[in-house]
Amino acid sequence: MKSWKCLWTSKKNCNTKKKTISDLRKWYGWCESVGECRKIGKIPPTELDRLLGHFFCKVRKSDDSLYEPDTLTSFQRSSGLYLTQELRKPYSIIRDTRFSSSREKLKAARKMHYNVCYGRLKSSWNWDFLKKLG
Repeated sequence: MKSWKCLWTSKKNCNTKKKTISDLRKWYGWCESVGECRKIGKIPPTELDRLLGHFFCKVRKSDDSLYEPDTLTSFQRSSGLYLTQELRKPYSIIRDTRFSSSREKLKAARKMHYNVCYGRLKSSWNWDFLKKLG
């Protein structure tokens, strides 16, 4: 796991490095919870696609609440950035057809998380607004 910390020595924006390291830490923690101990760059594309799809659907915050939809997308983008720019992998988890399944699962997870996160927030905000008027 220490190899991804080499991001600190690259010429990337400091905030991008911190976010990528944080997202990879979350990925590796989740992988350990499902019994996967290989580094992200050592997992073959077909298996990585399956694991990413599972990750997008199952990952939770430490308090077991859902991540916001944009956070799920940032996990995908950070992982893709790390694989293509740091590890020089010849594929992109964002564009390659081999990763279409995980992208579809990300899309479905984003929709579900949006409905849970923002549906509840919007309805409670509307209720508070109506209470102030009444």
